[in-house]
Amino acid sequence: NNTNFVKRNDIGLAPNYKIMSSGWYTFEWVFRDNGGSLAVDLNLRDAGGTIVWTKVMTTSDNIATTVGGNRYMWFTFVSPLGSELAIDNSYMERNAAVSPDIASGSAFAKGSTIVTYTATDACGRTSSCSFDVVVVDDENPTVASIPSSGAAIVSYACGDMLTFNTDANSCVSSKTIIKPIWADNCTVVSSTVSANNGVVVSDFGAFVSGSFPKGITIVTFTGTDNSGNMSTCTLSIEVKDVTPPSIVNCPSNITVMAPTNACTAIVTWSPPPTAFDNCSGVTLVQTSSPTTGLGIGSAFPIGVTTILYIATDASGNTATCSFTVTVNGVCSNVTEFTPTFLIDASSFTVNQTRDAIFIVENISPSASNTDVVILITKPSGTFFNTSVPLVSGTAGVFGGIMSNNSEWSFQNFPSFIVCTKSTPIAAGASSIIALSFTATGVSNSQTQTTGQLLTGTGGDQNPNNNFAQSSLIIN
Repeated sequence: NNTNFVKRNDIGLAPNYKIMSSGWYTFEWVFRDNGGSLAVDLNLRDAGGTIVWTKVMTTSDNIATTVGGNRYMWFTFVSPLGSELAIDNSYMERNAAVSPDIASGSAFAKGSTIVTYTATDACGRTSSCSFDVVVVDDENPTVASIPSSGAAIVSYACGDMLTFNTDANSCVSSKTIIKPIWADNCTVVSSTVSANNGVVVSDFGAFVSGSFPKGITIVTFTGTDNSGNMSTCTLSIEVKDVTPPSIVNCPSNITVMAPTNACTAIVTWSPPPTAFDNCSGVTLVQTSSPTTGLGIGSAFPIGVTTILYIATDASGNTATCSFTVTVNGVCSNVTEFTPTFLIDASSFTVNQTRDAIFIVENISPSASNTDVVILITKPSGTFFNTSVPLVSGTAGVFGGIMSNNSEWSFQNFPSFIVCTKSTPIAAGASSIIALSFTATGVSNSQTQTTGQLLTGTGGDQNPNNNFAQSSLIIN
């Protein structure tokens, strides 16, 4: 450890190692940092590079301040058999020449390529290291173009939705579609197609073919390159059903005669109308007017009834079939009416007013189909004043009874009133006429009022019940 090396003759007293075998040996100095001070490992290696002896030299020299001017040497003079050890005058360069088999910056193909670097020293000895250069293709294919001919559907753009109507007499639309042409930085190895909604798409190379049902079907084209990268191009096919249903067996107008005295006739038509459609889900509804609820086998009233069939498919398309049913005849229902007179009391005091009612009751099994007319004779004008109360008023009879005056029309004559009801009175039902009587005569006077049915009693079996009569007395 000095700038001027001096030969030592006391090496046998210092730590030493005796080489017992001939061959090539290497002296090695390893300078290192030992907590900021310089340390040196003195190694002796055999021809295989194995350390056969080592000596660690430590110093107090601070690396940062004093080491730069010092020198460390380790050598030996050994005189076996009286002659000095022969020293090889060859040397090994620390920075041996290194060369690769493939230069950095070369274009590497997709996949794995082994690059080998070889180092060669001045003695011709070599050492090498190898590593892999792996080029990965992670770029997806792209749609280069979509041809403008070769199928029914061409020149579309990925993501488009195209709308078509169903084919004639069918609930699908059959179409051919040109396939996209794919491009890739490497190689496209497959171009496939699929569709949802259970649609089977046949691939014919440049185009595909499929039958698309009503609704929206998404067709997906997929391009795949030889690295497994994929891209898709979708096309939505919307199919609409604009075809109306059809109705068969629609009858012509029907005319029948009602039985004698009957107001209705049973009418049928056969076969009944039936609806068909290019798609499933058609419904057929039948209506009648002006009388509702009539159909095959119903009792149709005298007059004209319109029958309407409406067919509606699942898409809202409609078709209609209409015809008329005309029933001729004279409606003469046998009806039986009877009037009843009610008043709280038949006796009056002078200037007293009482309400009274005539109840017109249908006691037959049939509703009236003609006007019901009742003639009410007034009590003698000498003794009583007779008036018709307000329409739909409550008559003061037995605590209050609602009248049906609003359903009647009244013709008021000096000695009688003609009451007419144009709307039917159902079988077993009744209608109430309310009147008012005011006693204007003197005491001990007596008169009477009568209600006589004029019409609406055709076929009466008992004409004696067609009237009601009551006496009125002034006390």
